[in-house]
Amino acid sequence: MGYLQPSYAQNAERAWEGILKQFVQTDSDGRLTLTGTVRAIGLGTGPGNDGSYEYYTSQEVVRNDPKGVGAFLMAATEIESAQTTKLGRGKTVLLDAWYNSQTRKNAAGQTVLYHYKWDDFANSGYSIFGHMLREYGLRTETLPKAPTLSDLNKTQVYLIVSPDNPQWNKNPHYMNEADARVVADWVKSGGMLVIMQNDPTHSDIEHMNILADKFGMHFNNVQLNAEEGNHFEMARIDVPGKGPVFHAPHVLFMKEICTISPKPPSTAVWTYKGSVLLGKARYGKGVVVGMVDPWLYNEYTD
Repeated sequence: MGYLQPSYAQNAERAWEGILKQFVQTDSDGRLTLTGTVRAIGLGTGPGNDGSYEYYTSQEVVRNDPKGVGAFLMAATEIESAQTTKLGRGKTVLLDAWYNSQTRKNAAGQTVLYHYKWDDFANSGYSIFGHMLREYGLRTETLPKAPTLSDLNKTQVYLIVSPDNPQWNKNPHYMNEADARVVADWVKSGGMLVIMQNDPTHSDIEHMNILADKFGMHFNNVQLNAEEGNHFEMARIDVPGKGPVFHAPHVLFMKEICTISPKPPSTAVWTYKGSVLLGKARYGKGVVVGMVDPWLYNEYTD
């Protein structure tokens, strides 16, 4: 999260090496064991516990004290992610909340945005997806209005997910030519646009193609992988691997998706049974990525 100044990174790494050397042992079964004064870094309350340094250092040394184990696991998580966070440090992913602007009442009766949103922790939200991005050092922000060049120039990645149709939003904000020119100009100057579409029953394809067609990335108004009842296998996609994205074999669940018809400068990145499911386009100095499924929300990533 950037709380530790980069100048202290080596200090943190040396401290971690010291913890592993001083407090971590491997038992006869090959399991890790924490022992020693590592418990002095824990916090807790209980009889006679005043939270002081003297309290902790005066206690009998035990193996795998929960207070020490908890702090150790948290430290391990931070150290392991420290290298990956360098990859995206200083970059922002800006999530659209205009073309998809569904709202609902929260527990306090307030009207809030939801569905594919960073701060939506329900099945419908992108909170876990956002966490994954932040693990790589990226900032996650939201844009609740039509984009301007001023808005987009503050970010490196602009993400549009499943734009609304009247079935899901009585007052949808459709993509239009003026907005599309703004986004295209930003991409041309070096931005990255990611469009994660949906099938036509869940998303607006027609108006979003005003933007997508500028890059030769036409989303088709079709529905693939419809699922009948609990026949989940109908939405199964087997990926053999050895491709530019999926290096290893994968089994994917992609229910009710559209397809892409790429034209220059857009090209197919991933095709399944003759249908293009992932496309990419170089446009000026920028890049556009198009996907036919937005379902990276919590219901499936949890």
